[in-house]
Amino acid sequence: MPDVAPLSFSSSLSKQIHSVQVTEADSYVCVAENPAGFAERLLTLNVHVPPRIFGATSENVSAVLHSSLSLVCDVQSHPSPDVTWYKDGQIIQPGRGLLVMPGGQVLQIARVQLSNQGTYMCKVKNPAGSAEKQVHLTVYVPPSIKEPPSGNKEAVLGLGGTLTLVCETDAVPERTVTWYKNGQPFTVSSSVSFRKNRQRLEVRDVQASDKGLYTCKMANVAGEDELTYTVIIQLPASILHPQNETIQLTIGSSIFLSCEAQGYPPPKITWLKDGEPLEHSSERGLIIRGSRLQINRPQQSHTGLYSSIAQNHLAEVHKDFLLLIQAQLVKEQGLPLVDETIDGSAVNGFIPSILTNDGTIDGER
Repeated sequence: MPDVAPLSFSSSLSKQIHSVQVTEADSYVCVAENPAGFAERLLTLNVHVPPRIFGATSENVSAVLHSSLSLVCDVQSHPSPDVTWYKDGQIIQPGRGLLVMPGGQVLQIARVQLSNQGTYMCKVKNPAGSAEKQVHLTVYVPPSIKEPPSGNKEAVLGLGGTLTLVCETDAVPERTVTWYKNGQPFTVSSSVSFRKNRQRLEVRDVQASDKGLYTCKMANVAGEDELTYTVIIQLPASILHPQNETIQLTIGSSIFLSCEAQGYPPPKITWLKDGEPLEHSSERGLIIRGSRLQINRPQQSHTGLYSSIAQNHLAEVHKDFLLLIQAQLVKEQGLPLVDETIDGSAVNGFIPSILTNDGTIDGER
């Protein structure tokens, strides 16, 4: 016989327990006796507790794309309840990255996808009652800037044109967009405008100073991304010191003639003597190194009009050097303008120059 305390009963042989508690779950023995004998009956009391879910019955949860997430339905009841999970009103079938842990109170999403966004519900039920909880899941997508439609991250345009750079994404939630030029925050001016929530940058009437590296940076709570464009401004060919020059030196003194040019595309430099290209010249002592023409140990035969031509598809400019070879070194620091003819070519109007000791030209620029 179970070890229980004796109970007293009314004549109806019944016992009432008011406000039953879980602690009163036990086994009870009913004993009836008289002078002729006794009888007994074993009774077991089970106390059922309706399910109770801890915490709020509705909550909002967010997760970053491709992260892992566990949705918890923390419930207490007796006996243990049956737990069923729903998404947007449909019973969840384990699989495709969804796993219901043993006991049913935890739903695990191994790798969150956009398709996992929605409203989840856990319903718990036992013989004493039921309860439910809702979880609204929002999936955050870090910025991933789309590549330009052409795939080209280099913008080439001429002076006065309009520069348009695009920086687009499908990121969720709202993101901040910041533009940089050569690593520094972009300075807004009257010629600059932003469109489509700063996803499009326009620079009107571009100038040479607008060339450089333009970077778009996007960020939200889920992450950040950036895209860099190289902006090239086409410039017509020009010569830094375009004044024509007259050079006088003695036989045997080497000299460099220099034609520093700029522009984009970079100009091609061509050297001529008396109107004839020097590229394939057989004349001794002439060495062409791009923008520099070197004349080693010049002789009387090197006297003449040398021309440098700088050319790209936008412009062609030139500079002339009148080279006079003589037997004695000219000592004056400034020569009068030459007014004579060499090999039939007029040479008046050139800036006079004197060869210095280091073989470079000393003259006005």
